[in-house]
Amino acid sequence: MRTNRSILRWTLAAVAAFAIGAPMLAHEGHHHNAMGTVRAVDSAQLQLEDKDGKLEMFVLTAATTYKRGDAAAKREDVQVGARAVVMYEAKDGKNVAIEVKLAATGHEGHEGHGASMSPTTASPSGATLTADEASALRQVEPRFVCMVNNSLFDRPQIPVEVGGKTYFGCCPMCKERLTTDAEARQAMDPVSGRMVDKAVAVIGVLPTGAVVYFESEANLAAHRAMLAGRQPS
Repeated sequence: MRTNRSILRWTLAAVAAFAIGAPMLAHEGHHHNAMGTVRAVDSAQLQLEDKDGKLEMFVLTAATTYKRGDAAAKREDVQVGARAVVMYEAKDGKNVAIEVKLAATGHEGHEGHGASMSPTTASPSGATLTADEASALRQVEPRFVCMVNNSLFDRPQIPVEVGGKTYFGCCPMCKERLTTDAEARQAMDPVSGRMVDKAVAVIGVLPTGAVVYFESEANLAAHRAMLAGRQPS
């Protein structure tokens, strides 16, 4: 009799454990979505910044698919600064991207369509600026700029020492890139047309977020005047 009771207790315990554990098992492999701006991307990883400025890294695999709107896209279509939604799953402590969906061409900035427009000019990133916006090109401190993504942040970035010079990156991937890739440490001054070392450059940023590197403050002022359609003073 005692044996039967023991068997019954074990059976009930097993049923209870299964009932409790079943919902947990159902969530394994659950898909999540993350939306934000692409801050870094290569063949193996993608970094997304959400609306609160939080950075999240996603692993890209051969099975990851890409879309632009409803159309098929490629990994090469994912560019820094693009808006994206990443569907992913947690696996082995990493966020593995299942699908990366980019905004459909022509839909970004659609909210302003039909509004009255001021005279415009183009920024180095290709964005359209009003004359007032162009004149708002301002100098910023290097430590607030990720020099790989060429993006301005509201907090200091990771300092990266290379050859006695200090560069800044927003994540370990950018830190490694600055350490190993000499091209990532240089940019072209749009005024002189010469390459400038980002560690010693005068850095300007436009209202669009486009970051521009200059050899001198005089070149920054000249570029500001050029964008605004004025002669340098």
